[in-house]
Amino acid sequence: MDVDQLKQEISEHLREHERPVIRLLEEIPVLVNGKTDRQRLLNMFAAELENREEFDDWNSLEIPEEKLSVAKTLFKIISITTGTSIQTIVENLDDSFFNIGGSSLNAVVVILKLRQHGYYISIPDFASAQTIRNVLRKLK
Repeated sequence: MDVDQLKQEISEHLREHERPVIRLLEEIPVLVNGKTDRQRLLNMFAAELENREEFDDWNSLEIPEEKLSVAKTLFKIISITTGTSIQTIVENLDDSFFNIGGSSLNAVVVILKLRQHGYYISIPDFASAQTIRNVLRKLK
């Protein structure tokens, strides 16, 4: 089963906010005794988080110039709130906030932090946005 098939199968059984973040690994690190090395997994994701500021190919995202500043703020807030790298957010721009690790509680936190930066979106608008790109479009 490939990642798209797995996502489809999960979407048939779980509501959007219940779906897990899916990350494809070449291999799962194991300890000498054959158990999953959770510490190495955590370190892999921690390294990803440390690199969250390094995305710089903003022109490839097809975001209008006037929305670019808003997009950078939105992605940074989502990154900090969900613990997801900006690179992962950008790669999943046409996917749901909830599919990249967001939850309903995270959504409220993101909305409040956006308001602190002068951007507004209502909770229903944020929750009903099918993709992160749609969240960006709805921001005022």
